[in-house]
Amino acid sequence: MALGAQWYILFNVIAGASAIPSDLREALESLGVRGWLRWRDFILPAIFPTT
Repeated sequence: MALGAQWYILFNVIAGASAIPSDLREALESLGVRGWLRWRDFILPAIFPTT
């Protein structure tokens, strides 16, 4: 059962990361947002939405 949940979480994380539009990634790059700030404010909320 734990292995089944692990795969479910993994595939949803991959789907969330691939759903980030490339223009938003380019905007962050052009604004110079890097490191922890990029992960905390952009990537992690995109992967694990609250709604």
